[in-house]
Amino acid sequence: KSPYIEYKGKIDISGEGEFFLQYYAVDNVGNVEKVKSQTIVIDKSAPKSQVLIQKDRYENILSGKTAIEIHAEENFSGVKRIMYRLNNQPARIYTTPIQTQFLSEGEHRLEFWAEDNVGNVEEANVFEFYVDKTPPIVVEEILGNKFIVNNVEYSSGRAKYKITAIDNKAGVKEIYYSINGGPNQLYTEPFYLEKSKGQVTIRTFAIDNVNNTSVSGQTNQASGKFYVDLIGPELKYKFIGSTFFDRDTVFITSKTKIELSADDKESGIDFIEYSINNGNPVRYSEPFMVEEDGVYNLRFSGYDKVGNSNVREFIFVVDNEAPQIFERFSVVPIGVKSLPEKQLSVYPNQVILFLSATDNKAGLKNIRYKINQSAFRVYSEPISTFEPGRDYRVEIIATDKLGNEMTKTIEFSLN
Repeated sequence: KSPYIEYKGKIDISGEGEFFLQYYAVDNVGNVEKVKSQTIVIDKSAPKSQVLIQKDRYENILSGKTAIEIHAEENFSGVKRIMYRLNNQPARIYTTPIQTQFLSEGEHRLEFWAEDNVGNVEEANVFEFYVDKTPPIVVEEILGNKFIVNNVEYSSGRAKYKITAIDNKAGVKEIYYSINGGPNQLYTEPFYLEKSKGQVTIRTFAIDNVNNTSVSGQTNQASGKFYVDLIGPELKYKFIGSTFFDRDTVFITSKTKIELSADDKESGIDFIEYSINNGNPVRYSEPFMVEEDGVYNLRFSGYDKVGNSNVREFIFVVDNEAPQIFERFSVVPIGVKSLPEKQLSVYPNQVILFLSATDNKAGLKNIRYKINQSAFRVYSEPISTFEPGRDYRVEIIATDKLGNEMTKTIEFSLN
């Protein structure tokens, strides 16, 4: 509190703020006036204003749902009004927040300033911002084996599903996906679909940093429909030609063809390959034959269009060897008959002819024979229908169960 000083026509008050002035007057005979007082506020500073962003903001990027508020502070005389200019429009008095939903997408410039009640005007502030109303675009990709047939994309359970989102301005904040209408899951990295089988629908959406979101059902919502094929082909084989089964072993000849087949009702067959007795794999193209006798193990695999496979194997025996024929007479010959080109053993009238044959693999099917010009008949009992005094030519055919045949001819004479 300063002392009273004599008033000489002007009071200088430096600085700004609130001042308390006390004063009184004295007449020429010493009468003193009662002290009077007055509060004086000196305001030399302009208000200070700033923008406050309500809702979505990322750096200087705003969404189309944002409100821009302008606030001003004044320490002494108070704010009289706030003015603003948006882009190149005339200046306006600020009354309500500026709604970005009414602004076009793109760059904008906001100038704003405040004026107090004693005429101090703030120097214009500038807020430059971008209105982003575009949600991200989602791109889906299958990493690994995939195949498209009849406009359906097939994938195996070993393939991964990758989701990428691209945003025009604010940048991608989060990506979500759902499988077959299930709950939304936050996407972090490519994922396997081994738990899904059959027709699969994956819906994905992305959110940018100002919360623009791809909306289900709109064109910016990605929806991938494809088929997850987890099962390899069904494998079959068959033999074309002579075959004989003995318990779990099949016997074939070198003329028998082996046909391999595969069926896949989902992505379809890609190829079949096989190996015999652990040899190098061979790509199957058509039925084939194995020529040399022996026991064989054939292992074959079928692959579908997305890399699923199944394996099957079987054993077979190639038998090209015909039976051996044996003949035996009931008595020994009693002489020899000489002909111009050959000699014939001579047997007594009561002779009986026994026939037999053996086969080492497939086994004997039957023995047939014909005597001289008669028709072939199946051997079932010893032959004793020979007439005395005649020459005989007996043709014998032994056939195994694969059709391999051995032929033998014996000639003799009865006395």
